[in-house]
Amino acid sequence: VPLVSFSNPGFHTITIYGDNGDCATTFEDSIFIFDEPSVEIDLPEYVSCLGLTIDFESTLMNVSNVLWDFGDSTTNDDQSTFANPTYSFNNPGIYSIALIGSNAPNCMDSTNVIIEVKEKLVMEIEHSDSLCITDGLFDFEATVSGPEDVSFIWDFGPNASLPSSTELSVSGIQFSSPGFQSIKFIGSHDICIDSIESMLYVFSEPYIDFTIVDGILCAPEAAQFINLSQVEGEALYTWEFGDGGVSMHSSPLYYYNNIGE
Repeated sequence: VPLVSFSNPGFHTITIYGDNGDCATTFEDSIFIFDEPSVEIDLPEYVSCLGLTIDFESTLMNVSNVLWDFGDSTTNDDQSTFANPTYSFNNPGIYSIALIGSNAPNCMDSTNVIIEVKEKLVMEIEHSDSLCITDGLFDFEATVSGPEDVSFIWDFGPNASLPSSTELSVSGIQFSSPGFQSIKFIGSHDICIDSIESMLYVFSEPYIDFTIVDGILCAPEAAQFINLSQVEGEALYTWEFGDGGVSMHSSPLYYYNNIGE
């Protein structure tokens, strides 16, 4: 019997006829033809930027069983039968990922891709905050881990005494304008880039002034001081009255017992 090809999947009835000249007979049976399976691996975008744990996805057609092989030679547990598995590699490196899909014995399709896996870039920053514009010097510290070929840069903005730096630790940055300042720390390697943004606040220089109610007094008498200062946020005041007396009140009332200027 020659090889027979079927154009459609499903059940097909097969009939064989026999005739020896005197007697004729037939026999019928059926066979099932499976659809041709098809598998594709759908990698996440920028897979080399994701770290050691990767979510894999697949596109399957006419497939009832799948087998992933992640090519991780450091373990014997580097396979999965899920359609869309998550796998954590033990080490960075280049791996051959294989996917096999089948719907019957000897009826299968397979595909593979090569990927590069790198450690995930992890960054944290700390910095000074809420200092005065007059003499406030801000310090910045970054903590990083990840691939060896990562480069970093600070962006302190246009008002900073040092607009940018590639050092992880930077000290003594002063800002020329008060208010909120946007700070950015950027890390990159290959096609991968990540950043952290933070805000800090620079207080404007305080304006200090005061007046006295009825400026000419006769001792002993109480002097009422009126605070005309303008400051941002919560202020702490220290008054010195010239006779050794002090006060921490905003607009104090002070008794002078002796004459003087």
